[in-house]
Amino acid sequence: MIHGNKSQYARTRAAHGIESGSTPVLTNQQQPRIMGTLVAGAAAMTKPQPDVFMIDELAEYLQVSKSTLYKLAQDRRVPGQKVGKHWRFHRENIDDWLKQRPKEAGQ
Repeated sequence: MIHGNKSQYARTRAAHGIESGSTPVLTNQQQPRIMGTLVAGAAAMTKPQPDVFMIDELAEYLQVSKSTLYKLAQDRRVPGQKVGKHWRFHRENIDDWLKQRPKEAGQ
């Protein structure tokens, strides 16, 4: 069976004019199709953003450490609320908060 797979592989390469041992090059017609497939696959792998973030999700979303986010939340510098012992953050409020914040120097 392994030999059959190699044989099929070799036949496919030969059918497309690819010499043995060479690296295949995509044609102009193949590139958009391949790239579209890759982009669609990557989009399918990303999980949708929740409407309500937990601390670790928001830290990833904002690209800050969880400890920094805990400090910001405790100081009420980021919009959120505690539910029992756990912080929750509404995505809409976070997005509005980000839009209202002035850009920091160097960004």
